[in-house]
Amino acid sequence: MEESLDHLLQKLGLPELILIDRRSVYRFRNHGALEAIFLKLVRVVSGLRASTILLEAGFLQERAAMCRMLDEFQEDVFFLVLAAKEDPQPNILSRYLKGFFHEEQALSAFRAGERVKGRDLVARKDIINYVACKAPGSTDAFRASNASLAISHALSDFVHGASHHIMEMFNPAMQRFTTNSHARGPLFEDNQYDLWNYYYRGIITFSLAAKAFGDASLSERTYNQVKEFERRSGNRKDF
Repeated sequence: MEESLDHLLQKLGLPELILIDRRSVYRFRNHGALEAIFLKLVRVVSGLRASTILLEAGFLQERAAMCRMLDEFQEDVFFLVLAAKEDPQPNILSRYLKGFFHEEQALSAFRAGERVKGRDLVARKDIINYVACKAPGSTDAFRASNASLAISHALSDFVHGASHHIMEMFNPAMQRFTTNSHARGPLFEDNQYDLWNYYYRGIITFSLAAKAFGDASLSERTYNQVKEFERRSGNRKDF
């Protein structure tokens, strides 16, 4: 995946150094779907690395919270690939790109004494519904979107710190809550199993992205990586 990132960056061209609010920052000149796909792929790879580190260190709650982020990154790639195919460009894609590339203004507004507003982002449920309806071979949009919403809400409990998940950190033998690392028990094994799925989906996102970029060579290579991962992982990749 890291090699694919480098390859896609060469196709896009390097970002340029520009001035924003008297700061020198790197930005892509074009704010299109391909640039958005690429940037989401960057976070897919870094998120998978972070998830692996958190798992190995035994921070299972934090790994699950990271998977909530990975879900969104991978889902966004699916959405962007599907929406970029449409002609004319659908309104939901225009809104997404505008919000995604909009520079953060919250701190500037705060310093100026203005009412702080967030970026105008497309709602997650709208992205989920779009993917469910537009994905090739989709015959039951309700079931597909409902499954995605179930995963999204379940993992959000880790992000926001729901009580039932925090209770998993209680160690009855020690009669205390463990905040440094969890023992390698059933919860560890479940998390380890789950991470295979996120790597599998990560590789699939690169395969889809290669098609969106019109790169036949990379598309074939990533497709072969998907099949090889399926061969090695067995049922550990199951959704």
